[in-house]
Amino acid sequence: MSEFDRDLKHLEKLLDPVLPGAKKESETKFTIRLTDSLKESLKAEAEARGINFSDYVRSKLSGETPPIRRRNRRQVSRIDRSLLVELNRIGINLNQAVRRLNSQAQPRVSQADRQLLSQLLEKLQAVELALISEAKELEEET
Repeated sequence: MSEFDRDLKHLEKLLDPVLPGAKKESETKFTIRLTDSLKESLKAEAEARGINFSDYVRSKLSGETPPIRRRNRRQVSRIDRSLLVELNRIGINLNQAVRRLNSQAQPRVSQADRQLLSQLLEKLQAVELALISEAKELEEET
């Protein structure tokens, strides 16, 4: 196994808990023309079900029963905001590491990149614990 393969496996292992799984189906953009009244009618139906317009139209096109979700529109707490800021910072750092990796002719994960990814993983685990804690608090309130 080459050093590159070993580094790539190490990077995948570090990013596994962070990155979403591979999509099972590819998605293609599909554009249609609707009358204003039909579009407004579909938007109203989607809103009544508590789902976004695109999900509603996809369910209608596929013949599936549209899901019914009620969105919980509560104010974002200070904890939520701090988590969002921290997640944004993590995302910026991750993008920088990936750009650096992609800019190399033969990508290699340097020691600095490994250290950065380890730090990002630790921060993400801390955010996960904070989210779990907040979810438990919300359950206790209800």
